[in-house]
Amino acid sequence: MYRFYFNCHHWKPTRDQWVYANRCLPSREIQRIDEYAYERDRKSNHLFDFNLSHHNQLVSIAGTFAGQIGCDTILYQIYIRRIRTHRKKSEEFLSSMVIERKLREMRENFFRNEIISDTILRINQQLPSDKIRFDEQMIFLNDYDQQLITLCLSTTNPCQLFVELTIDDILHGCTPFDENKQEYFISWERFQTKRQTDIFS
Repeated sequence: MYRFYFNCHHWKPTRDQWVYANRCLPSREIQRIDEYAYERDRKSNHLFDFNLSHHNQLVSIAGTFAGQIGCDTILYQIYIRRIRTHRKKSEEFLSSMVIERKLREMRENFFRNEIISDTILRINQQLPSDKIRFDEQMIFLNDYDQQLITLCLSTTNPCQLFVELTIDDILHGCTPFDENKQEYFISWERFQTKRQTDIFS
């Protein structure tokens, strides 16, 4: 059972951290990262399923040995905007005051370090399965912004909180494959260029 999230805005890697992280990856993975390419591992264990989602500044990842798992994350404000749009289209008779009250109540249902798992999915008024569950957790980014992480998973999985990982958590216990190579320093320069592009674009 794995439930982790990583706040990209909190990671401002030093050159040493970047080079060390590169040394802990096989060279073919570094090449894929540089080329933004992905290839499924054909030797992967099919008993283990994981899913990764990225939105705004959070990357969330969940894994399980008990069935399949789906993971998604979205800014709370965008989530609310979509609900408002949907309600305006499908329930125009509802006053804006009622809508706002309901949205406030929904927000108040989320507490720090707590999972909500009573969401029910119906398709054409039918439950698609009684063997799946939705777990929702709100991550507080700051005093004003929150982000939701939602899992769709088998009911055999226990409820489990997402835990924030830092770069030190990720690198702790990693064993480098080899010594520093020139390509790792080139990778750092590429990363710096991309970071500058992101800042000024």
